[in-house]
Amino acid sequence: MKKMQMTAAILAVVIVAASAFKTSPSTNYQFTRVSGVDRSTNPADYKFQPNDGGECLSSSTKTCLASWNQISAPAVNSQPTGTFVSHDTNGSYQ
Repeated sequence: MKKMQMTAAILAVVIVAASAFKTSPSTNYQFTRVSGVDRSTNPADYKFQPNDGGECLSSSTKTCLASWNQISAPAVNSQPTGTFVSHDTNGSYQ
C-alpha cells in the first residue's frame, strides 16, 4: 500500500512539473508600420497601435499593417517580439 501511495505521489509531481513547462499558445497581433521600407519584415519598423488600423486607406499598395505571432499580448507602442506572419493591409495613411 505504501509503495502504491509513493508511486501515485511521484506520478502527480511529474504531471505537475510537465505542465509547468508547456508554452502558452501564441496569437497573431497586427502591428502598424511606422518606418522602414514597404513590405518590411524588420520588427523595428512596426509598433503595436491597436487603434490606428482604421487610418489606413486601401487606395495604395504600401503596407500599413502586418501580423506577428507572439506568445503574449504586446503593450501599446511596443515593437513585435515574435515571428513575422504576413503583410495584412496595403494602403496609405490618411
